[in-house]
Amino acid sequence: MKKGCFANICLIIAVLFIIIFIYTPNKGFSSDPKLYNLHKKTTQMILLREQLIRIKTEVISLKKSLAEEIQNLKKEIIHEHNHLKIRSYEEAIGVPRIFYNIKLIQELSSYVNGLDKRALFISNGIHEIDFVLAQSKDDLKILESISDMEINKLLVQMDNLSIQYNSDVKKLLLDKIEKRQISSQKIYSKTFE
Repeated sequence: MKKGCFANICLIIAVLFIIIFIYTPNKGFSSDPKLYNLHKKTTQMILLREQLIRIKTEVISLKKSLAEEIQNLKKEIIHEHNHLKIRSYEEAIGVPRIFYNIKLIQELSSYVNGLDKRALFISNGIHEIDFVLAQSKDDLKILESISDMEINKLLVQMDNLSIQYNSDVKKLLLDKIEKRQISSQKIYSKTFE
């Protein structure tokens, strides 16, 4: 099963869960605004989680294709190096194809590093949301016995996660990735390791 297909199935299941979750009559649901808010925020967290999972899948896929491109560029460098019987780095960067491949590897490598940071951030967000959803599920089960203060605390926690990750998801999609380039000489020498 393809990753995209799996993500779509997860999204469909989540939407079905949300529909059932919202329209299932619960004791005191309509008369208790805290219970209504908890249901509403839980639904928002589920949707945000699914969005983060989709973005993480895209980031991983992009990272994989960039890593493949880097390997192809390294193969070209090795081919040119062997074909032209190059003996030094200085001689190698004098060959335009090798020089530009090294520069492109620098750019792609810094981009991959930025994607690693984003994937870690997204994974952390998914774990935080999972924790809050589990807490919400537990609180809904024992709603009669928990205090308003505990529900308020959970609602605030959900609001904070929603604000943080909704705004950060937009940034992830729009922000330029911070680049930290590896020296061209290091790339050249690592190509032959």
